[in-house]
Amino acid sequence: MASTPCLCKDRGCTKSGPPGYAGLLGDKSVEFLKDPAAFVETTCDKLQSRVFLTRLFMKQTVVIADHKLISNFLSHSDKDFYNGLKDFSDLFGHNIMFADADEATQLKKILLPLFGTNAVQSYQTVLNDVLEDWSQNLNLQKTINLYEEFKNISLAYNINIFMGVRKTDDEEFFTSIKELSSTHWHGVTSVPFNISIPFFGNGGYKKAMDAKKKLLKIIKARLAANGSTFFEEFRNNNQESLSEELLYNHMLLFSCAMIPKGVGSVLAMFFEMGSKWKHL
Repeated sequence: MASTPCLCKDRGCTKSGPPGYAGLLGDKSVEFLKDPAAFVETTCDKLQSRVFLTRLFMKQTVVIADHKLISNFLSHSDKDFYNGLKDFSDLFGHNIMFADADEATQLKKILLPLFGTNAVQSYQTVLNDVLEDWSQNLNLQKTINLYEEFKNISLAYNINIFMGVRKTDDEEFFTSIKELSSTHWHGVTSVPFNISIPFFGNGGYKKAMDAKKKLLKIIKARLAANGSTFFEEFRNNNQESLSEELLYNHMLLFSCAMIPKGVGSVLAMFFEMGSKWKHL
C-alpha cells in the first residue's frame, strides 16, 4: 500500500500521513451515519491501522480509534487540527466545550467546586426525591424502555439542581423542557446550516437553533423568578470573569439533553450487558 503524504502539507516533509482517502468524491458520511462503530472497525481492518484519514460531512477527517493514541492527541496535538465539534458551537453558545486550553483551564477552576464531593453530597436528597417519584409512578404493566426512563430521571434531576424546579411541582414545565431539549439535541445530528428550504420547511439544525433560543429564554426567566442554589453559587464564584452570556450558555449546557442522553446510554448498556458479567 502506497504511503500517504504527511498532513502538514509541507512539500519538504518526509513523514507519512495516516492511510485513507479524503478526496472530494470520497465522502463517507452516509456509511458513517448508518453505523458509526461498524464504519470505524471495518475501515480500520481494511487499512490495517487504528488511525485513518477519511472525509465526513464534506470535511477532511482524521479518525483515531485507539485509547492511548487519542489520549496523547488530546494532551499534545489538538492545536494542530481543527476540532469538528466547533461546527456546533452556535447550537450551544460559547462554553467550556469550545474554549481554548487557557480559557478552559480558568472555567474548570470555577466549575469544579460546584461538582466537588461536598456539593454532590448535598444533591443526594434531590436524587432520592426524583427516584422516589419515578418508582411510585412507574407502570409495571407495560414494557419498560430503560433508556427512556433513565433519560427522564436524569433530566428531572438536572432541572431540579440547575434550575430549582421539581418535576412533581411543575409537570408542564418538565414536559416543555423535555420536548425543546429533544429538538435542540437533534441539531447535533443535522448538517450545521441554519436555513429553510421552500416547500420542505425548516431543516433540523434551524429547528434546533429555534429551540435553543426558547430554552435560553425559559432558563433566564425561571432563574430570575426563583433561582437555584447551583446558579447562585456559579454566579458568585466566577470572580466576575464570566459574562452574562457565558453564564447562561453553561446553564443551557447543563440543562439540555446531552447529559440525560449520556446517562441513559451508559446505564441502559450496563443492564443490557449485565448477563455477560455473570462469570465475574
